[in-house]
Parts: sequence; structure tokens; C-alpha cells
Amino acid sequence: MESLVGIDVGGTFTDAVMVTGDGQIRVAKAMTAANQSLSAVEAIEKLEGDFTAIAAIVHGTTVATNAILERKGANVGLITTEGFRDVLEFQRQERRNIWDLFAEKPQPLVPRRRRLGVLERMMATGKPRIALDLESARACVARLREEGCTSVAICLINSYANPDHERRLARVLEEEAPGVYTVISSVIASHFREYDRMSTTVLSAYVGPKIKTYLSEFRERFAARRFRGGILVMGSNGGVMPPEGASEHAAATCLSGPAGGVLATVQVAQELGIRNAISFDMGGTSTDVSLIRNGKAGMSTRSEISGLPISLPQIHIETVSAGGGSIASIDTGGLLHVGPQSAGSSPGPACYGFGGEEPTVTDAAFLMGLLRPAKFFGGAMRLDREAAARAFDKLLAVMPSLVEDIA
Repeated sequence: MESLVGIDVGGTFTDAVMVTGDGQIRVAKAMTAANQSLSAVEAIEKLEGDFTAIAAIVHGTTVATNAILERKGANVGLITTEGFRDVLEFQRQERRNIWDLFAEKPQPLVPRRRRLGVLERMMATGKPRIALDLESARACVARLREEGCTSVAICLINSYANPDHERRLARVLEEEAPGVYTVISSVIASHFREYDRMSTTVLSAYVGPKIKTYLSEFRERFAARRFRGGILVMGSNGGVMPPEGASEHAAATCLSGPAGGVLATVQVAQELGIRNAISFDMGGTSTDVSLIRNGKAGMSTRSEISGLPISLPQIHIETVSAGGGSIASIDTGGLLHVGPQSAGSSPGPACYGFGGEEPTVTDAAFLMGLLRPAKFFGGAMRLDREAAARAFDKLLAVMPSLVEDIA
């Protein structure tokens, strides 16, 4: 009898749940490797599952989320209408806290030298005012090739009304720079509001190459173990899509892993007769929170990840870069910061004993007695208290007041 498997790859741990053909439920956990597809295979092997007997795998991944939070995405370039390359820099006029004199806007994922303008102009009515200049287009592509861009976002003004110029520009890019990952706004986010549309397109281009490579390796490793079932990737909206769709619409996976957690919370709440609840999902790199009202998860078409707008239908989840592996540091002004950099699983928090030397949230929780060493990782990992304490020496030297808090 065939089994069904759910896999959630996080920044530190990978979890797998198998429902066997006779209704049994098996659960396993593995450390997340640098190549996350290896972790997925290891988790299923711990389940003692027969790969040939698995009918389908539903996969939630934090590859996109972590790449954005840690700023470890592709070397992306942007081609937009001439005169509009600074839309990413201007962002919005709103200030979340009008009393904060030192508020800073998030840095664009594309530096200004890789944001180029092409000669063209499409009106909001969908009528071209200035035809796409092919020489200008080729010059932009040549410049981005010189910059070493492995991914390009194309977002022309008013292209939601008429995508013709974007499609023609994409063909030029394909001819002049074959193999470069390309995202056009009229496909990924065909709607008005220029900054939101441009941000969504850039986000998809930023994480797309990683998602594409990862899912390709994922399929190859499972195929090598004679897995012949279907693979579905969890989307940010709570639905699923094939790997090909996830690779082409990478921005739709930005909340892939957290979306699965919210759906599970909804299910548990319904079984317990609870209509209003808060889903709190703390992983190794990020913490994700969602509000459940009247038994349903909230949906949104406008949200943010690390301060960057993403305007796609998705479960309303607030994500902050504060997970168990988030690294604590002191800035030049003597203030404590946690994240966005994470220790991940290699080397991981210092208390794991794998060579980590930076203080993390998990180390602090261990020193404060919030973790049960005998039960951690199913008892398979022995936590190192001395290593955790040493990791905080640098912080304690600068901020002695922390001693009382974590002693």
C-alpha cells in the first residue's frame, strides 16, 4: 500500500511525516545540510520508508524565505523603463513610526549600478507611447552581463496593461544572454502599483535560481532512490504546485514552509473546537506568526518579507529574522541585535557542539534552562553548556548587564 509524505526543510532541522497505506503515522527529524535535498532524503530514510512505495510528497521549503532574510540570493539585475530605475530606492513615503528620527528603509536587493533603464514607454491604457528600442535593450543586457548577473527582473511601466514590450525584451535577453534566469512582471505580478509590482518581480528573480537548482536536485536525489510518485511544493497561499511551477514563480514559495504550519494550526484548532488562535512557528532562521479568525487563516495580496513588499495572494504571515539560530551581536553604538544572520545547522548554535562560536537564541534559551537537554533532538544530540557560555563571552564583555539575564 502506498504512503504519503510531508517534508518541511527548515534552516536548522528537516522534518518528515509519513502516513502509511494502513493509516500509521511516522515522524522523523534530521539536521539540515548545506544541500537541503540531502536532508530530505535522510529524514525519509529515518522513517524506514520504501521510496518506491511513496505515492506523493508534499514539500514545504524555507529556501526562498531564508535567502531573503539573510540576503543570500542571486546576483540579480533589473531592467525597467528609462527614468524609473530608482523606484526600488524611493519605495513609499509612509513612515511606520513618525517619531523615529533614525528610521531606515530596507536596502533594495538590486544595487543602483545593476538597475538599468531601457528606452520605451507604455501608457496606462495599454497603448505604446514610445516603442521599445532594441538597441537600448541590447545595451542593457550587455551591461548586466558585464556585472555578472545570473538573474534578471524585467519590470516596465504599465506592463500590466500591455505586456508586449516586456515579452520582446525577454526575447532579447534570451538571445543575448541564454541561461540567465529571467522574470517579467506581467507574468509574476500583473497589476498596478509600480513599487509593489517591481519589488515582487525582483524578489522572484532574487530567489528563483536557488529554488530552481534546489528543486532540480531534490527530484534527482529521489529519482535515484527509485521514487516514482508525484512531488508538490507548498505555495505561500496554502495551495500546492509542481516543481516546474515553483521554479518559474519562485516568489510564490516565499512563505512555503510557514504556510504549512498555519494550515496545521487551523486543523488542530478545529479539532479542539477553537475558532480564534495564533499560529507561532519559530524555526532556525525566522519566526512566523499568523492570526486565525473564525476557524480560517487570514489571506492577503499585499504583505512584506524583511520590509520588502510582495503582492501575491498568500496566507497573511508576519515573518521576522529571529529564529533559534539567529546570531546576537553588538553594533557600533553598543546596542544588542539579534539576526538576520543565522548559524543554521552547520556549524549551528554553539551548544550543538559542532564548532559554532557565535551566540544564538538557542544558546541563550539553553543557558536559561528553557531547553530539556535529555529530550533535545529526540535525545540523539547532547548539548554543550560550556560551549554555549563561551559564545556569550564577547557580548558579556561589552554588556555586563546580560550576565544576570542568562546566568
